[in-house]
Amino acid sequence: MTLFLPGTFNYDIATALNEAMLNTTNQCDIGFNTGGELVKSIELLFKDMNSSVIKVIEELDKDVLGLSHDANESYVFTNSKIFTILP
Repeated sequence: MTLFLPGTFNYDIATALNEAMLNTTNQCDIGFNTGGELVKSIELLFKDMNSSVIKVIEELDKDVLGLSHDANESYVFTNSKIFTILP
C-alpha cells in the first residue's frame, strides 16, 4: 500500500532540493475482515517505520456498529486523527 505521493517535480536551485518531495496525501483506505462470532471488537493499529511505538487508530465494536461476522469492511484512515499508544 502506497502512503506517499509526492507533488510535481520542483527542483529549487538555491537549496538543491526537490521541493515536491512532500506527501500530498493524508488518508488511505484500510480493508479488514470482521472475523467470526468470537470476535467482539477490532483494533486498527499502525506503526511508524522510524519508531517502535504501536499506535491505535480506532477500536471498532462490532455490536455497536452492527458489523456482520466474517465480512470484509473498510475504514478511511486520515493522518490528522489523534491516536493512543497501544498499552
